[in-house]
Amino acid sequence: MWSSTGRRWWGWLVLAVLTLTPVAVAQAQLGTMAQLTPLARQQAEGLAGQSLAWIADRMTATEAVTHQHELGFAYAEGSASTLTLGDQTTTIEPGKGAAVPTAPHTHGPGTFLEIRLAAPGTAPQTGATRVFASAQLEGIPGGTVNLQFVDVVLPPNGGQTSIHTHPGPETIYVRAGPFEYQNAPHGTETVQVGDVRSLPPGTPVQKRNPGSQQAAFLTLFVVDPNQPLAPEASFGTTPAAQPAPQQPAPQQPAPQPAPQQPAAPAALPNTGRDQYLVVALLVVSLVALVGGSTVRWSTRGGRE
Repeated sequence: MWSSTGRRWWGWLVLAVLTLTPVAVAQAQLGTMAQLTPLARQQAEGLAGQSLAWIADRMTATEAVTHQHELGFAYAEGSASTLTLGDQTTTIEPGKGAAVPTAPHTHGPGTFLEIRLAAPGTAPQTGATRVFASAQLEGIPGGTVNLQFVDVVLPPNGGQTSIHTHPGPETIYVRAGPFEYQNAPHGTETVQVGDVRSLPPGTPVQKRNPGSQQAAFLTLFVVDPNQPLAPEASFGTTPAAQPAPQQPAPQQPAPQPAPQQPAAPAALPNTGRDQYLVVALLVVSLVALVGGSTVRWSTRGGRE
């Protein structure tokens, strides 16, 4: 039997691995120069083909508010807020979020954003102020999808994400800026606080912060859960023109052209290898730590 100390170490190690693995996988996919904090997620079905957009309203409640609306998320701003679903109450700390299903729920006093996946043009909630509304989402995957809510921080002086795509539409809301936003269809622009941008699935995109102040944005995804969230991509290059074939001189045999080697791609696609590497490293660390705890317990066993 393990000692009580050994059992406590085992419990803490398992909790650490379960907590850090999703964050580490997301970090590996979007690059190590951006700081990611997953805020909340939930699943939905049958959204493909619907006219939907992400809309956000700010509510400042002095007393509890009970209502019901479309799928979405709650995001606490300047103060903590509570969310009650059935008999379960969750405290949302400032800068954190929670999933809100299509069921009656109660918000406690505080200032928070209600972010909903709703029809374009949907009116604000009663007593709320509209913060942003995205364009209509393009390319929502069929079947079961993940709705994911993530906060991304770009450190100053060069913080950036990798160049990547997503298996579903992505919407960002700039909460601290400015920073550079580049995507394949539209090139590079500088986005400011309050700006909202949406992209269809499979669009190469990158965010970069060349400035001296921290930049940050909230990201909302509607993605295929069976695909990597952010596989590597590139913005591509224009292939060089091929020279016209040379005509052989009269009565001379035509020279045999050297075989053309295909050009190397600008970036190899990420098929999820970063995810597997991070998870493998976490598992190896867990085994090493547990093994060390077991050896220490065995050494002390005769004295306990």
